[in-house]
Amino acid sequence: MLRICLVTRGDPAQVSGGYLYHQRMAEAAGDHDAVVRFASATFWSAPRV
Repeated sequence: MLRICLVTRGDPAQVSGGYLYHQRMAEAAGDHDAVVRFASATFWSAPRV
């Protein structure tokens, strides 16, 4: 079984183009003996000195 974790910026449950694509891929993964999980990452800018 293939296991994949997609790290995305922001909430992976939001309804927009890229996130909808990720959800469709996750739904289709089961048909191909794979599991897709999502992890949300927040990026901060480096402080200006």
